[in-house]
Amino acid sequence: MPSDRSPDLLRWLGAIDPPELAVIACQSRDVPTPPAGVVVVRLTGCVTAESLGLPAQLLASGVRRVEVLPCDQDADGHDRVLASWSRAIPELTTIAEPPHRRPGRRRGSVYDLAGTAFARRSAFGLRVPSPALDLDADAEERGVSALRLLADQGRAQLSPDDQPASAPVGARLLADGCTACGVCVRACPHDALELIADGDALVLRHHAHLCRADTACVRLCPQQALSVGGSSGLVQLAQQPEYDLARVSTVACPRCGTRHPRGEGALCRPCAFRAEHAFGSVVPASPPSQTGR
Repeated sequence: MPSDRSPDLLRWLGAIDPPELAVIACQSRDVPTPPAGVVVVRLTGCVTAESLGLPAQLLASGVRRVEVLPCDQDADGHDRVLASWSRAIPELTTIAEPPHRRPGRRRGSVYDLAGTAFARRSAFGLRVPSPALDLDADAEERGVSALRLLADQGRAQLSPDDQPASAPVGARLLADGCTACGVCVRACPHDALELIADGDALVLRHHAHLCRADTACVRLCPQQALSVGGSSGLVQLAQQPEYDLARVSTVACPRCGTRHPRGEGALCRPCAFRAEHAFGSVVPASPPSQTGR
């Protein structure tokens, strides 16, 4: 998303009666006050730069229908984005004009993501319902969670080969020659990698929905075992949020009990070093002989 103000929007929605319809509009659109039961969500920019995560989060949070106003500056871009969104969430549609409030009727709301909104229910100390999504997570993780929730309800179609027209979210990692040393796990700033003990093996698992393509794991891998095999969008991540990168057969070191790759021998590397260098040091190589002096 261009600007992640959606947690404020979701908290606000949790403090009002769930609207029947949410209409997404570009920041440049001039929208009238909608009727009761309708909220217009005005973006911080253009809908063509928005992520599928926003309409998915609105639907997962209790909004019954979400529709999109056409962009008045980039009609072709709007059509491409909405066509891509609709492949994942078929119920998303475009409406030509926003609903108008009739005189004397109750009014709905216009929520500007570039500003703030205040729910009167919270001012009177009334309980605000807990949101369906983790608002402490980042926008991408909330989008993935929303899509998975909608898929469970039969409202979203998750195909890994059909990603929304938006920027990639994470990296698709590959592993070849992994020794389960754990350097990549410690290097990842997003906790997207984990070593899991499974019987006599260590499994390197990629929590892809947490990956943000930082690739510190690839750069710091001492075995150069990790590589990037492509990118992942929200739909791919919702379809497969995690997968195993490598499975390394291990044995327990007879000295310290640490499990290590079977191919390294009976002793783990630290114990093998201590066995070879009893005094904990290595004699330096002799300096090259100097002649002519």
